[in-house]
Amino acid sequence: MSPKSDTSSSSRRASSPSPPYPPHPARRSNNKPKSARQQFSACGACRMRRVRCDLKDLQATAIDGQHIACSNCRERGLKCVDEFAQVKAVKLLRRGRRLQQVEAVYGKVQQGDSQAVNLLAGPSIAVSQTPLCYIPRLKPEFFSSHFFRAFSVQRPILDPSEFTSRYFEYTKGNPDALGAAGQIIAMVLVVWANSFAIDEAGNPIESEAPSLPSVGHSSTSNAPSTSGYVSDRSSASPDDSPSRSTEQRYESIRRRKEKTNEMLREILRLIDVCGILRKPTWDGVRVLLLVLPLTVDTQPPMERLTMYESTLSQIYTLCSLTSATSVHSGQGEYIDALVRARIFWYAYAHEGITTGLKGGRLYLSEDDLNAFQATLPPLPLPPHSPSSTPHSPTMPSPPPLTRTSLTYTVHYRYGAIPLRVSSACRLVHAALTGPRSRQRGEIDEGVIREAWDTLDSAWDELENLKSPTTGAMGVMSRDEVLRFVYGWQIFIFECHNVIREALKQRLVSLSSSSPSSSHAGFPPSSSMQYEKAIRLHTVATQKCHVLVRTVVQIMRNNLGTSFFEYDAGIARDGCFFTGYIMAEEGVGSDEDVEVCLRSLKEMRWALCKSEENEQNVKLIWEGRARTGGLPSTQQLFDSSRSGFGSSSHSSFGSPPYTVYGSGMTALPGIQAVSSIPLSPGHRLRQSSATSADGSWPVPPSSRSDTSSPRPVSSHSSFLPSSSATLSGPSVSLQDGVSGTASMSIPRTTSYYSRSSDIAGAGQQMYYASNDLNQYSYAASSSSSTLPSRSLTGHQASILTSSTGGGGATSGPLTTSAGVYQQPQNRYFDPTVTYPGSGTTYPEVWQ
Repeated sequence: MSPKSDTSSSSRRASSPSPPYPPHPARRSNNKPKSARQQFSACGACRMRRVRCDLKDLQATAIDGQHIACSNCRERGLKCVDEFAQVKAVKLLRRGRRLQQVEAVYGKVQQGDSQAVNLLAGPSIAVSQTPLCYIPRLKPEFFSSHFFRAFSVQRPILDPSEFTSRYFEYTKGNPDALGAAGQIIAMVLVVWANSFAIDEAGNPIESEAPSLPSVGHSSTSNAPSTSGYVSDRSSASPDDSPSRSTEQRYESIRRRKEKTNEMLREILRLIDVCGILRKPTWDGVRVLLLVLPLTVDTQPPMERLTMYESTLSQIYTLCSLTSATSVHSGQGEYIDALVRARIFWYAYAHEGITTGLKGGRLYLSEDDLNAFQATLPPLPLPPHSPSSTPHSPTMPSPPPLTRTSLTYTVHYRYGAIPLRVSSACRLVHAALTGPRSRQRGEIDEGVIREAWDTLDSAWDELENLKSPTTGAMGVMSRDEVLRFVYGWQIFIFECHNVIREALKQRLVSLSSSSPSSSHAGFPPSSSMQYEKAIRLHTVATQKCHVLVRTVVQIMRNNLGTSFFEYDAGIARDGCFFTGYIMAEEGVGSDEDVEVCLRSLKEMRWALCKSEENEQNVKLIWEGRARTGGLPSTQQLFDSSRSGFGSSSHSSFGSPPYTVYGSGMTALPGIQAVSSIPLSPGHRLRQSSATSADGSWPVPPSSRSDTSSPRPVSSHSSFLPSSSATLSGPSVSLQDGVSGTASMSIPRTTSYYSRSSDIAGAGQQMYYASNDLNQYSYAASSSSSTLPSRSLTGHQASILTSSTGGGGATSGPLTTSAGVYQQPQNRYFDPTVTYPGSGTTYPEVWQ
């Protein structure tokens, strides 16, 4: 080989590059896991440009349903499209099915990660240090359960067809079908089901199923005895098994309530993390409406009020500023409108029956309702059916009925009744319970009577819905229709009781305030308001006592069914008011009280406070049974003092239902005017069914105290005192107790009467009311009411009649009770005569 060739070969070896392939790396350590191959991780733009894409990393930390763009597309303003999203969803579905099989074989732990991990993936999980509570995943068969159908009737926030179809799409692997708010809705439904001892599939939880006796068994084994009430302790066996069973049921309700509140705290945390209160969406407001009734024990009142007003603000914004097609249900115009209508109707009705009836600040007005109704599509007409009203040629006629339009029509008709009840509650708010009406101090009688008429018309419409010919046309089952009718009828009865209690509060406030100075012969304004309050309170009491019989029959017919088991709050307070009236006022029998107690016992909702309500009714019932319902002398005096408001904390008694006279407004009887109760539990009378702190005082003993109490101070407003005395004939009270025509009248009141009204009746009685100058009452067979006015001294005379209808006697009247004596001024004018029939009196006596 030549030197030249050696030189060239050596130069080539020196200038040759390193080997084309790098040396093999060292063997992987056994401690390092093998990373899985990442497929379909780049977006379409990055794949075409062949650059590295971080889309998959961003999707791992994003909230489901949120559109994510990679860094390259955001930098260049390109639309980031994941072309393989469907492929990844199918793979995720296969993985989910494998997980379901593993869960079915091995089960799941009670504490650990939950569905909330999907919503809180990433650094946002550090918002709260509270450990996640396990909330089971809602199963598709839940939507066909009897509980969900009953719940949808009472809380019509979700449209079953719209949300069910979306949830089915979500379970098939489409994460965009629900989004974050939709997933929270599914979790809230699980929380609601747990509060009723229902699992995520809609089946009752066997460990907490209530052991309630059957209807037939209760009528025989729990029949009331002659003492008036057979309690658990008196009818229990030696081992006290009924009492132990009741205690176990209460303990089970308390455990379920604690678990429900624990789940609810996790829901509230998800609401904060996902920004539900900051971003108004249709699913977001449905989450808030579903959560609010459950937050009674988990949130302070200020937080609940703030959250509630924010919810109403979002609903108003969505329904007034967004278009009707913003729902995007994918099922047509009518379902889109029905989704919007359910949300606004429920919010408007719920605000009226809660905030309006209790006297809070109203956010939505009737104008808002009218404006929203104008955005809804017109009601369709059946095919080939003539319209009740002719259509203008320029206006399009409604389309014929389809399945979606039929659903819209039925729910539109059924949704009008709660709106009407809410309007009546708003009238009560304007006349009695609202802040403005309380500050004004005056009672608008016309508004209250309008509220009564509205409630009566709603009751009649509910009665018409019970007819098979006016059914739900296949949209709602017969059981759902009856649940809707009976639930709202019981709530209407609750509205009547709230009106009566509000009027009772006005009587207390008016009786505690001293009358203002006025000219002679003209009653002060407080006296006129007191007279109006007494008249309206009597009418309210009559309405309650008429409806309570029907409500008891409704409760009796639904015992042993799921009506009370799945009650979500609409019939709860009405059932308690029914038991309260039956037990405290002696309107019903012991069997009726037993029906009310069983109705309260069958309620399964953990937040219905059935334990407290049941114990309160039992307490009143036992107290009334100990004395047979007859008040003692001490109770007569104490109730007379409380009836006239000698103490600011006293209450005004409620008279029994009796129609006094014909053709005129009935005035209260002796029980109303002197507040004589029918049971020894009269001290328990509050402005509401319970005291301010929610507790129930211990009833007084049945002993009769004959010691003379301290007399009530007299307030003569018109004429000076006089020592002349007039005694009346003997009378008989309704309960059979004999007494005299005189009674305790703690304040001065002027009256008018004449003997011809009661001639031949045999008896005449005069009863007083606090600071009332236009009211009198004659207890006779005709029971006619008599007008009155204030008179001067030379015009005054007193008229009384004996058993045979005697003549008139002049002079002032001094009344006395069996326990104390005190002179009072009572003047009657016999100079003017009026017909004995119930006609309208001249304006001078109005």
